[in-house]
Amino acid sequence: MTLATPLALFCQVFLFAALYVSSSYAQEHLVFAHHVVGFTFNYTVDDWTNDIQLAQSKGIDGFALNAGHETWQPGQISNAYTAALNFTDFKLFLSFDMSSFPCQNVSDGDPLRQMINGYAQHPNQVQVDGKMLISTFVGDNCTFGAQSVDQGWLNTVKSNVSATYFIPNFNAPPETMGTFTSIDGIFNWNAAWPESASSAATDVTLFSATNTNITFDPDQRYIDRLGERRYMAGVSPWFFTHYGPPLNKNWIYRADEWLLIQRWQMLVENRDKIAFAQIISWNDYSESHYVGPYEGTPPDGTNWVQGFDHTPWLDLMQYYITAYKTGSYPDVTDDRIFLWGRLYPANMTLDDPIGIPDNWQWTRRGVLHCSGNPVLFI
Repeated sequence: MTLATPLALFCQVFLFAALYVSSSYAQEHLVFAHHVVGFTFNYTVDDWTNDIQLAQSKGIDGFALNAGHETWQPGQISNAYTAALNFTDFKLFLSFDMSSFPCQNVSDGDPLRQMINGYAQHPNQVQVDGKMLISTFVGDNCTFGAQSVDQGWLNTVKSNVSATYFIPNFNAPPETMGTFTSIDGIFNWNAAWPESASSAATDVTLFSATNTNITFDPDQRYIDRLGERRYMAGVSPWFFTHYGPPLNKNWIYRADEWLLIQRWQMLVENRDKIAFAQIISWNDYSESHYVGPYEGTPPDGTNWVQGFDHTPWLDLMQYYITAYKTGSYPDVTDDRIFLWGRLYPANMTLDDPIGIPDNWQWTRRGVLHCSGNPVLFI
């Protein structure tokens, strides 16, 4: 076991479980969960059905299907859409992972366009203003053989293809939003965690995490420059990854001060500015922020997530999901306490060939609960 990890153990005290399920499917204020298709190699249609059933029972309206370049992934995307047919009010949309797909040549757009045309008319496809919603993970360096990023995306998802409503996760500075004619909105992935003000305003490619409490400022900078275009906000419980070579991905983002709760409260308070919310993530075990069951095919070396159930976060978020959708917090008729925290002291050092994650000192010691100060320090 890798003991340098700051993963938490869910301890729950149940007095009674109260559920808050939204039964409506409105055009705005929809809540999606980011589902990484790349970790579903062994899924069946039944597995997708179970995920959809669980997500819908917690008020989630649909999945953003993170689609990568592997040749087997279209089969799993088909399974997801097939499973969704059993659910009237649960929708799906494609989120092209442009850290996986090549995107410098004209032909690189072909697999994206094929998927767009394949699901544009599916009854469970998210439609916005009569157009199929699509998104990305990154992609603001993709030209698809054109002279600019904007023209490349226009050629790929807007020309001679089924009508799309394009809300990508571009990390371009907010000031550049007016130069992108290809987009119909923006999905701010990085705003789910505390971010430095300078990075949100000026950094083209990098997210600069910071050891401060989360604010709504990074969201507002994009909202102010979108005009009538729609904004999708990310929300996440935390971020921890612990890979050595060749990935060399070993860091955390600050998640203290009840990040998950504070972030949801911000989305509720600013709901009139936010058309959609996306939970990061349903099943990204590689970054530890999964809120769905531990299943599928996690990446090799992701041993730190084994045995850690995060699904109680779904119950906790259901309260805030309802408030975000309706504008009013539901009545709490029964009490339930959620606790989470690290298994080991913050300063504990053990033999770990990968080493202590970057930013490890940003996390506090203790067990957190959902309505007050840390209740235990070690």
